[in-house]
Amino acid sequence: MKAVICTETRLEVGDIPAPIPARGQVLIDVSRCGICGSDLHARVHADAMAELAAETGYRDFMRSHQRVVLGHEFSGTVAGYGPGCRKRWPVGTAVVALPGRSPRDVDTNSYAAVASVADRCSNSIGQI
Repeated sequence: MKAVICTETRLEVGDIPAPIPARGQVLIDVSRCGICGSDLHARVHADAMAELAAETGYRDFMRSHQRVVLGHEFSGTVAGYGPGCRKRWPVGTAVVALPGRSPRDVDTNSYAAVASVADRCSNSIGQI
């Protein structure tokens, strides 16, 4: 699938594997995403931010050499569920999500066509 990938401060459109939701995750077809100040800072200052995060015990923050799909403020529709998920909403339900970063080769946050997030990090937005 197409995604905007950040590596060493560069942003480029590329292809990454579509996410397969893991245990407790919901798969979301992304329809809108925001460009947050933390995304802008992470793009340029990833290593410094990772050091600060590590001092507080969070060791999974992105590093500049990693290929990362940014974007943690987004909305979309439920596309599916991983095993052990609560399946709170039917497929097609509009949701918002605020995922954190997890240690993977390429995270699938919202600057991509599809994202997988922990079920607890998504909420229905009802009728619009």
